[in-house]
Amino acid sequence: MREHVLGSIASWVGMDLTEAEHPLVEYRSFGELFVRRLRPQARPVDAGPGVAVSPVDGVLSEVGEARGDRLIQAKGIDYSLAGLL
Repeated sequence: MREHVLGSIASWVGMDLTEAEHPLVEYRSFGELFVRRLRPQARPVDAGPGVAVSPVDGVLSEVGEARGDRLIQAKGIDYSLAGLL
């Protein structure tokens, strides 16, 4: 049952399980699956100059300008640059 439930969740959120270090049956919980390691070289990192890398799966949901020391970072919450870093 666990494999079916985890597979359904993985499909629903768009996980590519072919990149996972282990087969789906080896993950004992959604928590383990969520923080899974990837196979070596599953996602090569561009180490070129001027390249920003974000080592997470996610969606860019907010774009804006930094004005002074204030940023809108997540879910409309205003953070200071110093507080965020």
